[in-house]
Amino acid sequence: MVAFYASILLFSVFSYSQSQMDTISSYIEMYEYNLALNKLKSLMQDKSEDQLNSQPDYYYNYAKILKGLGKADSSYYYLLKVEPLILSKKNSDSILMLYTLKAEVSRYDLKKYLTDKNIKVADNFYNKYSDFQFNPNALAYYFNRKAACLNQFHFGNTDTLKMVIDLSDKVVNLKSKIKDKSLIAYSMNEKAQVFQYHFDSIKSIDYYKEAFLFADNNNLDVPKVDIAINLAMNLFRDNKKNNEAIKVLEDSFPVANKNGQLTQIRDVAMHLSFLYSEKGLYKLALK
Repeated sequence: MVAFYASILLFSVFSYSQSQMDTISSYIEMYEYNLALNKLKSLMQDKSEDQLNSQPDYYYNYAKILKGLGKADSSYYYLLKVEPLILSKKNSDSILMLYTLKAEVSRYDLKKYLTDKNIKVADNFYNKYSDFQFNPNALAYYFNRKAACLNQFHFGNTDTLKMVIDLSDKVVNLKSKIKDKSLIAYSMNEKAQVFQYHFDSIKSIDYYKEAFLFADNNNLDVPKVDIAINLAMNLFRDNKKNNEAIKVLEDSFPVANKNGQLTQIRDVAMHLSFLYSEKGLYKLALK
């Protein structure tokens, strides 16, 4: 069975340059989607249609990058295009990753029915081959994205929320075996969110801080900022710790700028401005 990374399928049985695909993998893990896209396009432009069809990782990775760039419809188009190619290879790890990414793209696009349908397909495949020892990277990605799908669309059911916590814990338990450590950070964040909004907002602070520390220790700057935003707003909204919330966001702002993620920069600035206003620091709020 072929091994791969959770963020990117790497079908190493094929004859293309592995180092080039490793570069693309690194770009995506660093959320440098434009660099990854340019690199992948340069690799694809010299390939014939037959060559591309024999190496489904090109289209899969292309779909992954497009999702990262916020182009959900285009991403889903390429997932549908590559699906029969991946299925023909009969690689159980790759198939589970494909089904999971389809669910993730539809979740990102806020399509509940399609998300439920896709995660059900992934569930059925996983359960059908439950005796197969899936690659830990595939399992972590599947557990992580399933938790996100359930938490986004089925948060009104207590049993489902407990399942989200269980799935998140399963990912954390795989942390020594998987390459993409951001899955660990986001799983810890997912668990903290469930506690914040549904069980125990005070306890969730500890979970957020644990997730933040993990992201910081593993140089996961993008997850680190996302977690910081959630932590700060929890500190303010549910626990009235405004000064601590402001400190968390002030420390995160230069990290967000370094990441170059415009959405993160906007979100940190917006929340920081709001917190300044709540303290009457209007000059700072208007900066």
